Amino acid sequence: HRRVEITALDDVDQRFTLAFYEDHYGQSRLVESYQVGIDTDDIDDQGLSAYAPTVLEERSSRFRCQVAYNARWADVMPLSGAFTGGNNGESPTTQQWIEAWSRLKSDDVAFDLLFAAGQYDTAVLAHAIEIAEGRLTQLKLDVPPYLTESAALKWLEDANLESYQAQAIHYPYKANDEWYGGKSLWGASGALVAAKARCYATPTGHGAVSGAHYTAAGESRGLINRRGIEPLHSTGFVLPDERVEARMNPVDKGKFINDCLNLWPKNNYLRFEHVVAVLNAISHEFIQAASVAKFEPDGLTLSLLTTLANDICQRRVDAGAFVNPRNPERDGENPFRIDIKQLEIDLWQVEVSFAPTGVARRIALQPKLMR
Repeated sequence: HRRVEITALDDVDQRFTLAFYEDHYGQSRLVESYQVGIDTDDIDDQGLSAYAPTVLEERSSRFRCQVAYNARWADVMPLSGAFTGGNNGESPTTQQWIEAWSRLKSDDVAFDLLFAAGQYDTAVLAHAIEIAEGRLTQLKLDVPPYLTESAALKWLEDANLESYQAQAIHYPYKANDEWYGGKSLWGASGALVAAKARCYATPTGHGAVSGAHYTAAGESRGLINRRGIEPLHSTGFVLPDERVEARMNPVDKGKFINDCLNLWPKNNYLRFEHVVAVLNAISHEFIQAASVAKFEPDGLTLSLLTTLANDICQRRVDAGAFVNPRNPERDGENPFRIDIKQLEIDLWQVEVSFAPTGVARRIALQPKLMR
């Protein structure tokens, strides 16, 4: 049982002690304690906010509070009371997970990447993929790391998850746990997100273009920051081609991400994560920029959309995200092509065709003998 106390009211500084206790077998133990106030502009001697909700948000992983907008210092009174109506938490149900993920459907929540760390409920993962597809963002997920490679492929097959916005990784390794000691087992979906964040942060030579076209894998960006890495299994291994066919990304010796495939079974460009990242980036940028053309008459709309689309694409040519087409006889020699049509009196469609940069995913050596 937990309880909260408000004590040591200081009328000069208008602060009080906010303390949380846990009761175990008749013994009370202090869990957390803070000196806080109710003024949103209250700053302590270290220059940090002393406003109670902000203090808990920044320093506590368990407790939160709200202060009424019209609260005054005279309203603050000593308090000692137990929390009611709650529990110590249980494993959420599938429906509860789905409801929680559904909050990300709202455009009010802004994000660039999603990941489902420790989530192996395939119904929840399928729902998360739907959200990623609707929000034009990538989702990183784990194949259960405790499974052997062969069992992991079977799990992925049974899960029947298919989307070019989703990427699965398998990390069958244990590593040093710097918080609790010993060895622990984690997935690597968070490492995938960190790797993609490094891509976005990579300089492209054009300040307005992120590094979405860089691939979240390899020794430079796909490094996983863990130590004392040990494999979990000595059996159940599969061939690299089997992993590729299943679109399951491995981790080389537990140290760096060693492939970049989406859960997309077709052998087209959408199977590569960097291509989809570029698709998402230009879509988001164009949708945001095109707001200046909304509700304008036809002539001005066409002019604005043409300029915006060309600027967005040309910047990516300059940054190396778009390259010359690999089949110039069919696609021409320009890295991108724009086609703008008015489909209805109030509906315009902008079609952007582009040739994305490749990725050195496979490197072959062909030895030849000379006389």
